Amino acid sequence: MNEEKNVHRIRAAIDETDDAILRLIERRIALACEMADAKPSGQGHSPLRPARESSILERLNHRAAGASERLIEVIWRELIGQGRQAQGSMRLLLFTRENHGLFEECARRHFGSAIPVEWVDSREAALRAAREQPAIAVLDVQVEDPDLTPLGQIKTLAGEPVAFAFARIVGQEKLQG
Repeated sequence: MNEEKNVHRIRAAIDETDDAILRLIERRIALACEMADAKPSGQGHSPLRPARESSILERLNHRAAGASERLIEVIWRELIGQGRQAQGSMRLLLFTRENHGLFEECARRHFGSAIPVEWVDSREAALRAAREQPAIAVLDVQVEDPDLTPLGQIKTLAGEPVAFAFARIVGQEKLQG
């Protein structure tokens, strides 16, 4: 009977913790919406902040005592992706010649499930859209494009590079993250 009470108490504490986590997630999304209102409006402003995203992951991994780096990365990439979409709608534009399933899975894991995915017919179509629209080009090769910022490699869970991401980030946004 004592063991049963202990299990019930622990389950109740887990449920309380889940409720608190949900409240914090909803608060984070609301703050992302506030951030969208606080940022200057106009063409050229993007919700992408690669330097800020990297610093968040680095800071949290440094603070973590029991959570693995992979857990932190998976959870926060998803939270960051939700916040990014709350600030302004973006799309992932994918192009590869092979292994489409793995390619899309890795891109989604990197940018979160909130961002819509669209397959395009060529690398140039993805790059053109990333130059002209709020979009991220995800390609199977590294390219040089003076109008786009490289967002880095996208890797498999095993750490193998599978894709490269590019987007238009202008002015101070590029420098400050």
